[in-house]
Amino acid sequence: MVSPTEPQSARQLSSWSALAYGLTMLGSTALHSCFMTYYVQVFMHRFSVSPSSFVTAQLLFGLWNALNDPLFGWLSDSIAWAGGSPLSRRAKAIAAGGLVWAAAFLSVWWPWGSGDSLGELAHMVVSLCAYDAALTWVEVNHGAALAEMTRDQGDRARANAWAGVCAAAGSAASWLAHLGWTSSSGLKTFRLVCILTAAVACAAFLVSAKGIADAKPPKAGHRATSVAQPEARSPEERTRCCSQPISFAAQLVKSSSFRIFAVVAAVQAFDCAFEKNFFGSFLGAFAGAPEQGGMAAESQATIVSLSFLLPHVVTVALTPTIRSLGLYSVLHGIFVARSAFLLFGVAVTAMNGMMPTLGLPAGWTQGLFMLTNRVASESVCRLFPIAIGDITDETVASQLVGERQRAATVVGSSLLLGRLTSSLAPLFGFQLVQTATNSAGGADGTMRALLLVPLCCVVAQLVLWQFYSLHGARLREIKQRATLVEAGGKCPDV
Repeated sequence: MVSPTEPQSARQLSSWSALAYGLTMLGSTALHSCFMTYYVQVFMHRFSVSPSSFVTAQLLFGLWNALNDPLFGWLSDSIAWAGGSPLSRRAKAIAAGGLVWAAAFLSVWWPWGSGDSLGELAHMVVSLCAYDAALTWVEVNHGAALAEMTRDQGDRARANAWAGVCAAAGSAASWLAHLGWTSSSGLKTFRLVCILTAAVACAAFLVSAKGIADAKPPKAGHRATSVAQPEARSPEERTRCCSQPISFAAQLVKSSSFRIFAVVAAVQAFDCAFEKNFFGSFLGAFAGAPEQGGMAAESQATIVSLSFLLPHVVTVALTPTIRSLGLYSVLHGIFVARSAFLLFGVAVTAMNGMMPTLGLPAGWTQGLFMLTNRVASESVCRLFPIAIGDITDETVASQLVGERQRAATVVGSSLLLGRLTSSLAPLFGFQLVQTATNSAGGADGTMRALLLVPLCCVVAQLVLWQFYSLHGARLREIKQRATLVEAGGKCPDV
């Protein structure tokens, strides 16, 4: 089925290019699923980092996490358009950044020094910041590559579906990591799993980079007489827009679509980080002891692994719907369904004082409820790259960039608030869970915290999404205008 947002002639993304784009997500998911699930636990419980050192490191990490996205986005755009093929330079950035990312990932799991507080703080700050720097560099170039490989939302959905398939394969690392984490050998087995994960990720990044480098960027289409010609800017104005980061950022935030998406993405980042960081802890609190009829460690590992796998399966399943109805309608439907699901959970818990067991062993009802909610939440994150591509098209159509897309800058800028909220989520979540547990008592208080936090997030998203206008007829016009701009002239060199 042809995408409702683009004519048939504009679709030209090959299957190999779509698969190559997806392979980056195999390496990314393998590394990040292990990191997000266990870095808090390893520093607090295995390395026994003091609370003051943990808070200090987390705040410094959060600051760096927020600032490096727009910075790296602008730098990568400048490098990508310095000469030669932009996609080839994106590919080199993904390959080099991926190797550094894997090395930084491994540095997290081996402590420095003899366990003194200063050494613990230095290890946590340096390893987390190095990890995030490499992650950001790969992520902004990967997101920009999607915007530069094709403008058609259907083709972007297809590439995003391949990313979902590959990420689903990468999520197997979380299952192996959980088995290693619960092993009686301490961290030895877990570290071996991490080494294997890093090796697989490196291979995926290198193969992905080769395929992206071979991809052909979209060609300018025919001029559409039904679309008004964009107002031309003077060479001086176009030079300023292309060369000054602050000027570009100021123009970017004037877009209501960008502002709304940035806030929705920030709320989503907080929600996802909260659930990722505490999913294992919540599940353990509900599971009970296996010898007393509770959930076995292998069953817990399976649920944790499914929480990383299933969102990518859902992404693939939703691809035909996105191509027929558009991204806006799909995300709106997820927000509505998730709100209803969480409200149902709150109502059931309020009436019964706890989640009913439905005849299942201890922890299974809560675990399956948590899994369903997390799959819905993570599915939203998996679809955001398509929205970022549309916003990139809008910057081109508005002549903020001319022919030289600032796709990575758009990616980095849209993630700025999200990085900050995702860094604050572990601190906020720790305090919230402690308060809820102490006030309501045990697992019941934990369940209430688990319900109310995501409910507040998704209701805020549902309200904000009503005002997002980059869909339907307006999105079609934006894509046509972007094609006209690219066909009409070149942006001066930076």
